[in-house]
Amino acid sequence: MPVLKLGGGAALSGFRLDKLNQLIAEVDARTSVHSAQFWHFVEVTREPDARERDVLSRLLTYGPPAAAPGNWSAEVLVAPRLGTISPWSSKATDISRQCGLGELVRRIERGTAVHLVGDSGDAGAALSARTRALIRRTETKTGRYRPDLSYAPGR
Repeated sequence: MPVLKLGGGAALSGFRLDKLNQLIAEVDARTSVHSAQFWHFVEVTREPDARERDVLSRLLTYGPPAAAPGNWSAEVLVAPRLGTISPWSSKATDISRQCGLGELVRRIERGTAVHLVGDSGDAGAALSARTRALIRRTETKTGRYRPDLSYAPGR
């Protein structure tokens, strides 16, 4: 099944971003989080037509807009652990079906792309060590992340 990758809004409020940066500074003062953006992974049965794309876009546009792209030194994708279905996914998939996308959408999942700046030599370790507030036990962190990488929810 094809998986659509759709960027979303900001994943962290200013308060949460500041809190996360305080935690990371305790481990590596050279690294900080510039921003975090939601990414939606939509497993579909076929390519959506224009109306279906419009409905998906309206469903997955919420919250404040994401920060403008910048010069990040590293990007990390935080997504539900492979093989699991998050409560968010269940609800989003149900809502998409109520909006007439039942024949198209098999599942919608959400991940968070965390954009790091600074000397990211130990950015992964800094992020891993101090992001208990961001990364729950039901989630996994991948290394470098690019939106064109294949991520198939539940696999």
